[in-house]
Amino acid sequence: TAYRITVDAADAGGGRSERATLIGTTSACPAPSVFLSPAGNDAANCSAGAPCRSLDRGYRVAAPGAVVQLAGGSYPGGTIGYDPAKAGAGGRVVAVPAPGQAVTIADELRIDAQHLELRDMALAGGWQTEAGAVDVVMRNLDSRHLFINSSQQVSVIGGRVGPGQDYHPQIQSSTTTPPRDILVDGVTFHDWSASNSSVHTECLQIGSGDRITVRNSRFINCHATGNMHTSIAHQKNSSIITMPSAPSPPAKSVERPPTADAPPPEPGTVAATPWLLDRVPTPPPRIEPPDCGRLP
Repeated sequence: TAYRITVDAADAGGGRSERATLIGTTSACPAPSVFLSPAGNDAANCSAGAPCRSLDRGYRVAAPGAVVQLAGGSYPGGTIGYDPAKAGAGGRVVAVPAPGQAVTIADELRIDAQHLELRDMALAGGWQTEAGAVDVVMRNLDSRHLFINSSQQVSVIGGRVGPGQDYHPQIQSSTTTPPRDILVDGVTFHDWSASNSSVHTECLQIGSGDRITVRNSRFINCHATGNMHTSIAHQKNSSIITMPSAPSPPAKSVERPPTADAPPPEPGTVAATPWLLDRVPTPPPRIEPPDCGRLP
């Protein structure tokens, strides 16, 4: 579907700008072909009449590019494991609640899958992506926490992360391979605290990584060490891009050691230009394709 949007601007004195026009298109959303229910059975075939129960089973049954629809209710966490049939796939399996229904994943969810997207649900136990995870999108999720462990091409788009105490969401290495091509865009990190002054806590910690982009995000009530902390100044082939983010009460701070390229930003700011480690050329920020049915 194509859309034509025309806007102008007016000031208090009656002045008006020329009209500007934007033309955008949306793609059709595929119909769901795999179905889950809290009352389902993983021995079933995951049809509308015989739904399965777990995300892992739904992911394995789904073809690349298929939509897995979850009936409203609470589901177990566990692991969405590697499926060789999805390796090198041209499209993601998309798991999404049925229209108008709320879905909660009650326990922590671990993802070792490739080409997977989760949308519009609550992850009460938080989530982790493991070293085998490639091309994973977590879109508009309300999550207890997140850990990105040596994963590749992970996008966290929209949603909320928190609250928690005495630990922190983290992007880190769990193997000798660092996480690579990570995008955090439009995410609200909120209410991370420490029970005492000896605990190191923040809203987001980046322990290692290559080509990590954080933009358009909010850090609220980060009551301990800082809002976002990086500790990879001596890791080779690493770069972080921090882009302007939405205003967040209280003021933001980014802990980073100075380099020859640029000093760390002053407290209360997020860097408006890239901050590079080991003089690695700056990659362009990752751009995630728009959701189907929505304008980019």
